[in-house]
Amino acid sequence: MLKVLVTGGFGSVGRWIVRELVARGHEVSVFELDNAKNRKTAKRFDGVRVCWGNLTDAQDVAAAVHGQDAIIHLACLLPPMAEENPTLSFAVNVEGTQHVIDACLAQDVAPRLVHASSGEVYGATRHLQPPRRVDDPHVAVNHYSADKIKGEARVAACDLDYVIVRFSAVIDIALANSHPLMFEFPVDVRMEVLHAADAAFAIANCLETEEVWGRQLVLPLAGGESCRTTYGGFLTRMLEALGVGGLPAEAFTTTDYPSDWHDTEESQRLLQYQRHTLDDICADVRTLLGWRRFFVPLARWGVRRSILAKSPYMKRTGG
Repeated sequence: MLKVLVTGGFGSVGRWIVRELVARGHEVSVFELDNAKNRKTAKRFDGVRVCWGNLTDAQDVAAAVHGQDAIIHLACLLPPMAEENPTLSFAVNVEGTQHVIDACLAQDVAPRLVHASSGEVYGATRHLQPPRRVDDPHVAVNHYSADKIKGEARVAACDLDYVIVRFSAVIDIALANSHPLMFEFPVDVRMEVLHAADAAFAIANCLETEEVWGRQLVLPLAGGESCRTTYGGFLTRMLEALGVGGLPAEAFTTTDYPSDWHDTEESQRLLQYQRHTLDDICADVRTLLGWRRFFVPLARWGVRRSILAKSPYMKRTGG
């Protein structure tokens, strides 16, 4: 059993990781912002120690890290907030990562560190032959990717025993409202999805696989060949699973986005985590919809109209 701290443990991916670690018998702590949403989520995790604090406060981070065997550093500021507030993005995604590193190094026995990064560090690569490999160049295309690149550099320069994982498009199997951000991805950009349960399985296996440690590895985490598609293909499959149906291409931007397929041969060999296909993800969404799927056809056109009303591109073309 390990004492494990998960920063950002109540986020969409963090919740899956916390549940997986608890199921395996580890002593889990979560470091999170103190707000109403996280307080509500915390009630669903009996036996999990919660450390309320902020990554921008070095003392908060130090208190949470104290006495831990391993740190899973997930917490970050995501787009669109990272783009709207680049100063805060740097403070959280770069300086916050440094606070985690410093707190680990201050321990008598430094904990192992799993640092969560993103496949977006490769930049927009639609013009390149896939897949992306760990030694491909880093290209910042926005504040978020720039800060993720800097965060990785901080980890790579430290004296900790660490693993950097680069997540692809992790799919949290949950029903959520549509958001204007969904239209900011071109339909033809390559996308390799990863079921959130498989992401959690990979992280838990990472902690428990000795071959991973002492090598300062960078491991891409993505779903494998059965999960490779395009953004348009993925979204259509998901919306069809919900009974809504695909959306017209003119509703989406044509500007490139940092998304691609990934070479996961080494991460799969080490962690054996690719258990769900894209078909499985869609099936899980249909299951989660439950009895409501029988009523979707009645509201289909209203739902589609509501979703498309959030597209700035449809509005410009009069669609």
